Amino acid sequence: MSKSELQNEIVKATEELPESLVKEILDFAEFLINKQAKTSNEQIRLELHSLSQSEISHLDEEFTGYKLTYPKIND
Repeated sequence: MSKSELQNEIVKATEELPESLVKEILDFAEFLINKQAKTSNEQIRLELHSLSQSEISHLDEEFTGYKLTYPKIND
């Protein structure tokens, strides 16, 4: 079943539910979205933490002067 078909099935299923339960479905969907974002951020953090010294040196060389090129307003 495609994503579009699944979305249509979810809408059909919620038509029979009272508003309070539809709100719970929305809350759960938002929870899943936040959980996915946190997992992605955690994965990036773990990958950055596991960089070897040579990889870190390479990144330092690659981005030399980035603070001058991309200054922050409140830096």
